[in-house]
Amino acid sequence: MHTISFVSASGGAGKTLFSILTAGALAIRGKKVLLIDMDPSASATLYLLDKYVEDCNLQTLLKNLVDYKLGRAARRADVNDCLARHRVAGAEASSFDLLPGGNLSDIQSEVFQVSGWNRLMADLVAPIESGYDYVIVDSPNWLFPLFPMTVSLSSLYVVMTRPGKSEIEKTKVFLQRVFAIMDRQFGIAQPQIYALVVLNQIRQNAQPDEVEREGKAAYDGLSREFPGIKFAYSDKKAKYYGEKKESAFWGFKYYEDLRLDSYKQNGHVLASSKVREEKPKLQFRAYLELFTKFVEETAVYERLVE
Repeated sequence: MHTISFVSASGGAGKTLFSILTAGALAIRGKKVLLIDMDPSASATLYLLDKYVEDCNLQTLLKNLVDYKLGRAARRADVNDCLARHRVAGAEASSFDLLPGGNLSDIQSEVFQVSGWNRLMADLVAPIESGYDYVIVDSPNWLFPLFPMTVSLSSLYVVMTRPGKSEIEKTKVFLQRVFAIMDRQFGIAQPQIYALVVLNQIRQNAQPDEVEREGKAAYDGLSREFPGIKFAYSDKKAKYYGEKKESAFWGFKYYEDLRLDSYKQNGHVLASSKVREEKPKLQFRAYLELFTKFVEETAVYERLVE
């Protein structure tokens, strides 16, 4: 079982989209997948279920676990009771489970009353995680006070970022914060080796040489700051970014087929016949190969649950 959190320094970088698309792609491959919506906005839940779930979600389950830990509840709630099944859009024979999100901000003061509160999410999911090949986490914003619970839950991270100097600088600050949490709160040595950076939303009209420049700038900027960090790059050449020239894979251009609304309307980029452009499919296949290799080859640290 592998647990991977999708994180980003700023909104709109593709964190929720790629957590959904990755969960769907793995399900299409026959893997058992759980997607956990940890974002307080619960946007993944809204997109996948077309509604918010009020009575049985991550908030209600965590509130129950807090009450149990503090002696205010006689038993723990069963996480299975809150799981929803999502059929992959455009590939309805494939599906994955969703743990619906809720507004954790409403209970954070109670969470902080529990000793070792930053391990509560790992404790919550522990009874069910062995039933899955992959657990994908749509993480909360890194400034969210409960973000450290993501670290105890996940062993690996997909870092979504966009090209450009200002965005890369934001990502540096963000990763410094996350790696400090991993080191100081959980004693994880060399935390940068557990992160895979994915470059997203490169200009749609960028030529292959321009894409390469953007990719190298992002890679060089982050790898200098964090030696050993992984980057979603492949030197296996193909016509990822244009019809005339083959190039290495550096990340994703901005495409209509790589949006949440498109997933709902047209289906998964790898599966739906409504997705007619070959470039986003080609790019996503390259990413998925790199993602799978990263997960399978990275020897993860041992997660501790109190």
